[in-house]
Amino acid sequence: MVGYIIEDVKQAGYRLEEGFSGAPVWDETLQGVAGMAVAAEKQRPEAKAAFIIPANVLIEAWDVLKAEAISACPYRGLFAFREEDARFFFGREKFTQKLVAVVESQPLVAVIGASGSGKSSAVFAGLIPQLRGEQEWAILTFRPGNRPFDSLAAKLIPWLETGMSETDRLVEVKKLARKLQTREVWLSEVLQRILEKHPQHRLLLVADQFEELYTYDPPNPLSKGASEVPPLRRGARGGIRLRHATANVKYFWSNCWRRCANGGR
Repeated sequence: MVGYIIEDVKQAGYRLEEGFSGAPVWDETLQGVAGMAVAAEKQRPEAKAAFIIPANVLIEAWDVLKAEAISACPYRGLFAFREEDARFFFGREKFTQKLVAVVESQPLVAVIGASGSGKSSAVFAGLIPQLRGEQEWAILTFRPGNRPFDSLAAKLIPWLETGMSETDRLVEVKKLARKLQTREVWLSEVLQRILEKHPQHRLLLVADQFEELYTYDPPNPLSKGASEVPPLRRGARGGIRLRHATANVKYFWSNCWRRCANGGR
């Protein structure tokens, strides 16, 4: 039996106890049944926890229930399609094939367009699933955010060091981020080492919302992202594939040209 532990919510109502086994468990966020109640935690009543069988397990185990289950909604609203949404992503086949061909042949690929034009969706639900199907790509994806080097290092460390504890990983991420910032270590060197440790793979580094390096201007010079673009550019050498995505082409280029005019500051 597969069981999940759930916490008893602090609202008016009854706790899960004897007699509730087999009852549906309703998820207010999903607005649907999340599973079936199995048993309450009796050994530690202060834990206020219980066990359920998740809905997806029940559906797979019982064909009658599978026939009645409502399939996942394919509409993502204003959110970008993710890799797990690939089966719902269609209408961009020609662009996706072109993107695959360019990534296969070019070391640096920029996907640029107006905000909301579907750049991230094309990459995550189109490009990446196709490349994964080839089973030879090591794909690292990150979003710069307001701590771009930390975000990047967090994706690199697992490929450099396996089997680390969570604490050790946090420490190593900070160390690598600092060395990338100060250019004691170049991104190209890190990526080359990853390829050496995984010789059966080709490497694709995906930087989503790349324009965040230009929209973020922290007071601490050591944390600047836009002025540190050269380490990323240098990493495009040696057959390493990089892909930079931008969300707002107008804002991106205006800030890009402004920084270039100011000597990259």
